[in-house]
Amino acid sequence: MAGTRRRAYLPGTLVLETLVTTPGGRARLIEFMPPGGIGGASSVIRIVEALAGVVAVAMVLRPAFGFGARPARVEIAEAGMVARAHGAGGTVLLRASRPVRAGADRLEAEFEIAAGDSAWFCLSWADGTQPPIDPRAELARTEAFWRSWLARGNNAGGAAAHPSLLMLKALCHAPSGALVAAATTSLPEQPGGTRNWDYRFCWVRDAALMLTALMQAGHGEEMRAWVAWLERAMGPHAAFWRVLYTLDGDAPAPERHLDWLPGHRGARPVRVGNAAAAQLQLDPVGELADALHRARAGGVIAPDDGWTLQCALLARLAPLWHEADAGIWEIRGPARQFTYSRLLAWVAFDRAIKDAARWRLPAPLAAWRTIRASIRRRILRTGIDRRIGGFVQYPGTRGLDAALLLLPRAGFLRPADPLLRGTIDAIGAGLVRDGLVWRYGSETGVDGLPPGEGAFIACGLWMAEALALTGRTTEARAFFDRHAGLANEVGLLCEEYDPLERQGSGNLPQGLSHAALVSAACAIAEATGGG
Repeated sequence: MAGTRRRAYLPGTLVLETLVTTPGGRARLIEFMPPGGIGGASSVIRIVEALAGVVAVAMVLRPAFGFGARPARVEIAEAGMVARAHGAGGTVLLRASRPVRAGADRLEAEFEIAAGDSAWFCLSWADGTQPPIDPRAELARTEAFWRSWLARGNNAGGAAAHPSLLMLKALCHAPSGALVAAATTSLPEQPGGTRNWDYRFCWVRDAALMLTALMQAGHGEEMRAWVAWLERAMGPHAAFWRVLYTLDGDAPAPERHLDWLPGHRGARPVRVGNAAAAQLQLDPVGELADALHRARAGGVIAPDDGWTLQCALLARLAPLWHEADAGIWEIRGPARQFTYSRLLAWVAFDRAIKDAARWRLPAPLAAWRTIRASIRRRILRTGIDRRIGGFVQYPGTRGLDAALLLLPRAGFLRPADPLLRGTIDAIGAGLVRDGLVWRYGSETGVDGLPPGEGAFIACGLWMAEALALTGRTTEARAFFDRHAGLANEVGLLCEEYDPLERQGSGNLPQGLSHAALVSAACAIAEATGGG
């Protein structure tokens, strides 16, 4: 359908509605994925309705497998109402209310619909037969699912948080309990650049922050599912943690380049897999411990859920916390003694000590308290630059790190501590431009990559949260509004924002960005009496 168009999700759902005006009339396109699939098969349904006049419709599907490397074998059945495309050990099934024909490398349909008429297509990842489909019933079921789930929350962040909450739920993998960091790979952080990563995995850090946001908004079932996933993924290797896992809880395949794909607007390489999987990163144990602490305190999980695994992770962290690592930003340059990594190691022991004491869980409390005190002394001795009056990215540099905007959430310092305000103000002076926040100075070469990237959306929302938690609510609201306004027309947030291109950059929807928005909204609401 050629013409002007306007897109939006139906209120309180992830059912996408596109209104199209063509020379011959007006139409509505409705697209959605039924929860749980159809007959257990993941499915996408598209319904097109003519609202006025006569609308010409063309459908083109070009199935390919192996990331586009292998063309599909196509077969047509049932007078063109069913088509199957086979390849790479799998099959996709297309069912339609209008006949479909096979082209050289595609499936096609062309027809006209008049006002009051409609047509539908259903694409499923399925081999063999599927149960009969009623698209209207599936639409009603899908709308009810999303609205019912949203209504079960506590509305802590207000309506501004609803689109992000829906997106966080969408990034939960229901069959396994894992959370995917983003639904895409290799969308560039810099036009034509090489900062193109595959985020279609479950990062322990990202998942913990996403679940924290969901719990703040009153949603706990996702945390319970994730703890069960953790036990399966990490339990057999409890003395070791990976940075990221497949959604099934396995180690990801090595990172590789798909050289036959051009990339978004020519950005190369297109990557699958992520080399960060082999890095040492210390902070994920801290984010995990904080999420478990919040879940226990809120009655989301039982006090001893995940405790054996958590103790094993702390036993592994105990001799490692002072080591150099790749940090939260997964640098591909030399490892450093990142202040944020040290801070989250402190959080890991602090939350475990508090949980063990409150719930009388078995733990080597004396040893943990000694380690917690040692980490604190190290941070205060080496992580501060007195000239800026706050914390720096790593000892010996004056470089800043926007991850340290999470200091107020960590509880490492009192909200009124001058070091806390000094850190926030230093980041504001050194990493903020036009109300946007960069995560660090990429021109320093600390990450081992060519310089140049956009503002980091999560960091801007962490700034809003930090300001709210330290009583600076007017400033917090300004940062929140600036970054919430970076969502696209359907409410999706990317990883970054490119102020020169005036558009989002990096993978989307980005779980970290949406989690940061929810947490900031909750912090501002609570600080201003709205929560």
